[in-house]
Amino acid sequence: MKKNCISTLIKGGWICGCIICMASCGPVHRFTRIKNVPREYMRNYSIEGVKAPRSQTLPKHTPWIVFANEAGTTYLSPSGKNEMQSVKYMDAFLVIKRKGDWLRLIRYDPTILKNGKLKEWKQAKYCGWINQNDLLLTRSGFTDIVTGFKNKQVVMLNDSVALATPKTYFANDSVKLFKNTDLTQEAGKIPFYSVVYPYQISEDKGCTLVADKPQLDADSIGHAVIGWIDERLLTAPEQQLHIDITSLPDSTLVFKDRERKDTLPLSSNDLKRKLQLSASQPAIRYSPVLSYRNNDTSFCFKTRLPMPVIDKRESYVLNVNGNPIYYGTFKNKIEKDLQKINLMFVLEGKENTIQRFPAVVNAIQGLQSQLVNDDSFSFRFGAVLTFNEPDSRKDPICKLTPDYMELLDFLSAKARNAEQLKPTYGRFGSWSGLRIGVEQFNKCPDETNILVVIGDKGFNSEWADSTLVNKLVKNNCRMIGFQLYGGEPDNFNNFVLQIG
Repeated sequence: MKKNCISTLIKGGWICGCIICMASCGPVHRFTRIKNVPREYMRNYSIEGVKAPRSQTLPKHTPWIVFANEAGTTYLSPSGKNEMQSVKYMDAFLVIKRKGDWLRLIRYDPTILKNGKLKEWKQAKYCGWINQNDLLLTRSGFTDIVTGFKNKQVVMLNDSVALATPKTYFANDSVKLFKNTDLTQEAGKIPFYSVVYPYQISEDKGCTLVADKPQLDADSIGHAVIGWIDERLLTAPEQQLHIDITSLPDSTLVFKDRERKDTLPLSSNDLKRKLQLSASQPAIRYSPVLSYRNNDTSFCFKTRLPMPVIDKRESYVLNVNGNPIYYGTFKNKIEKDLQKINLMFVLEGKENTIQRFPAVVNAIQGLQSQLVNDDSFSFRFGAVLTFNEPDSRKDPICKLTPDYMELLDFLSAKARNAEQLKPTYGRFGSWSGLRIGVEQFNKCPDETNILVVIGDKGFNSEWADSTLVNKLVKNNCRMIGFQLYGGEPDNFNNFVLQIG
């Protein structure tokens, strides 16, 4: 009896062993494990081989995801002899085995993972072996080992060689990114003076793999801005110490050539153009301090000032009338004028608008904290009412003023007398308040002029008067309408139709 039991157990164990062996014969099976991210690739320190401290390691079971840094091929074995399948640039993979410089991979698919482990192994797509030199082994950009910050670089020339063959490196006013280190297959474009994060350097140190984000997401890698770029098109902005050259007197600045053998003559106009470039680009607004020394009577430092390499003076766009607007005109006048915002409140209505006027004033008062000048914009405010106290000799108009309290004082004084307010029939007929509001912008037609029209009824036509429309266009007006009250007659609908 015992012999039969033992024999049965042996046979059962033998059968189970055979089943297990057969199940584990394939490249991906139920016992396959995803490798965790090695410590040397967690932070991607700029010095090769340095591992992340154990206190800064990633959570347990963080899968090791790698990317193809160029189009290439995987192999059946870690020998590089028998090709298995082709891979595309930035294809994402999961590492299941490591042997020397070779990695065994399966295609990245978030649906086969659960808590960083391979759960749906039957759906995994085996890809073979590939040398790690053909891969980006980390999702993290370079990290400075001293500061712990992500290294940043600016897309800016540090050598004039690239200007000899501009078609190779530039597309209009942008810089090309490539899918390979030979810089022959375009991956996309990135604007000059953009901040990028380096991830990998080619073996010959001639180009760098950069992206616009410090951390890659495998799920959205297809939408990422990432590619190889010639290292002569990158400039390191350094990490900490910067200065604002615009705050220094011209007499304190001395410009030298690259070899520091000759002083470069720089006129005040040239310097102004260079400083305007820095002021318009956040990435180069401040200049890095490369070195400094303290003399007995002065403090000297070495820095660099970016120079524009693209002449945009002949660049232009066409306005709605078909006339060209040149870059210089736009930068020196139009752009500055558009930063001046004029906001005119027009209360265009009769009894229904007067009844709700105090509530409107409260709403306008609540906007005060939002309409504050900053470095980019400046505001002026005004108001036009189509109602007034019968005995008032002053037109119910608050002309444009930078003082928001002056506007509120005007509106509050009228709101306190709301019971005495009566509609005034303007000298312009329909939309009299709006017409007066447009006139307030006659002296500033190139600035950003906004009309906030508040009312209840329109006038006889569904369409706005063409003369009024032409004045709105001439004075560069934008219009926002708020209807305080609605009803069945057509003139309520006409308010919406005419303002729209």
